[in-house]
Amino acid sequence: MLKVIGIVIIGLSLIVIIKSLRPEYSYLVRLAAVSIVFLSAIVAFDSVSSYIQSLSDFNNVDALYVKTALKITAVCIVCKIVSDICKDCGESALASQTELFGRATVLLISFPIIKNLFDFATGILK
Repeated sequence: MLKVIGIVIIGLSLIVIIKSLRPEYSYLVRLAAVSIVFLSAIVAFDSVSSYIQSLSDFNNVDALYVKTALKITAVCIVCKIVSDICKDCGESALASQTELFGRATVLLISFPIIKNLFDFATGILK
């Protein structure tokens, strides 16, 4: 975690310095810093995913629920990062559309769980 925070601080310092000298290059530095932090988050998320998977195996939780929760978490994180990048570049409309796409994707990913919930409810009612 300290490495990532160090990268963020160095990236932010470079962005501030370069922005005053050559504003057009500050976006490239920002993109590089965000990419490095994003890749670090993916590595961390992979560790978390493995840990959660082992817990679900231990507690006999259906893999569908765990995989769905992890996919939804990943979609939310990616959409938030992309939306923030769009907002930093002054593209608030594109940021809003990215967030809307993320919400729609989460809904699509959760359909199997919603179907199981409805099947369970109809089974109880019968």
